[in-house]
Amino acid sequence: MAETAAPPTQISPPTREVVTCQNCGRMLVGEFCHGCGQTSAVHRSFLKELTDIFRNIVNLDSRTFRTVLNLFFRPGKLTRDFVYGKRVGFLPPFTLFVASVFFLFTYYSLLVGPTYFAAKHYTKQELLTEAHYDVMQAQETLSLSRQRLQKLSQATKDGQKPSATREVLRATSEVATDEIRVSQAQQRLARIQALPDSKITATGDPLGISYIYKGQDLLGNGTQDILFEIDAIAASITAETGNATEPEPVRLARHTVEILFQDNHPATFWDKSAQLISLFAPSGFHVETPWPALNERVNPNLKDPKAFVKKFAASAHSFAILIVPASLPFICLLLAWRRDTKLYDHVVFTLYASAFLVLVFIGFTILAHWIAWADLLDYLFFVCVIHLFFHLKHAYALRYATAFGLTAAFGLIFAPFAILLFFSSVVFLTAI
Repeated sequence: MAETAAPPTQISPPTREVVTCQNCGRMLVGEFCHGCGQTSAVHRSFLKELTDIFRNIVNLDSRTFRTVLNLFFRPGKLTRDFVYGKRVGFLPPFTLFVASVFFLFTYYSLLVGPTYFAAKHYTKQELLTEAHYDVMQAQETLSLSRQRLQKLSQATKDGQKPSATREVLRATSEVATDEIRVSQAQQRLARIQALPDSKITATGDPLGISYIYKGQDLLGNGTQDILFEIDAIAASITAETGNATEPEPVRLARHTVEILFQDNHPATFWDKSAQLISLFAPSGFHVETPWPALNERVNPNLKDPKAFVKKFAASAHSFAILIVPASLPFICLLLAWRRDTKLYDHVVFTLYASAFLVLVFIGFTILAHWIAWADLLDYLFFVCVIHLFFHLKHAYALRYATAFGLTAAFGLIFAPFAILLFFSSVVFLTAI
């Protein structure tokens, strides 16, 4: 009898443990919950938590680095990609801008002080070039003033202008002043020729206004030389009008120079600003707005210029976020002819552009600890203009000529108003 074949053994599928999300209770299919995004690898390990923290920091840093790198070298593509939805792996513009402002605030609060910025350095050849130019200019001015005096004297002798006595006196005063200028320029040239060939440092002057070396003013931009020019103007006015009383603008100019160039190293830029405001407005300022409650809050803070400047110095860099609302209206106005763009596009562009300005300013501030601002300002201006040009061109897909025209229009027309609006806002908020 034939044996019957045994029926095939049915292999039952392995039982799969149902795992639910600890956060929302949904069944997990895969590593992450499709509802809330929480991972299935829930742990209660401190070591694992430290590992996750380190991983998040590394991921944030890489994302930040990628965003900053694109902001510096491909700003238009970064802006355009974000506007049209390519946002994975990049910081949002507002986040980047706020982070850069926070870093600026922290850096200035902790590290920047009165002695932070480096002084300007010059070579002997640079000083000689300036000194030769000053001598040539002084000699040309003296020659012209002598010719004018000769013509006026001859006209007075011939009786053609009997009423020109005051003009002759004024011209005589100008000739005497110009002769002193030539003598001073020649003396400075001789002092510079006797200097060593090594680099020369202008003490305590990051912007390169003064050229002081071992207590000597080398190129005539110090206090005594500027006061001499003010006195020369006052003498010319006196000779012309016959009034010996010193005009008020001359007095204010003299005191302004004395404040700006006072040899007081502990006095910071803000200290001198407070003294200048006190000079021109001894009783402070008074504003009237349509809101009486606002007037009562603002005016007491404006009565004491020194206290207000101190408050402004302490809080000015914390208002850097106002760069965006101060610039956005002008960007919208500049590109109002583009019908294919929306307000959102301009906001993203302005945020990324403002973040770049803050980051570049931070970078140049760090360099200013070793290199004077006088050597950095031209590069700062060049970097900002070039970046704005390429940012506009690629963010809005413009032609080269159009991008160049918009960059020039913003730099020459809109930027001054934006800067004025920014500082006005900072002053107003500080006063509040």
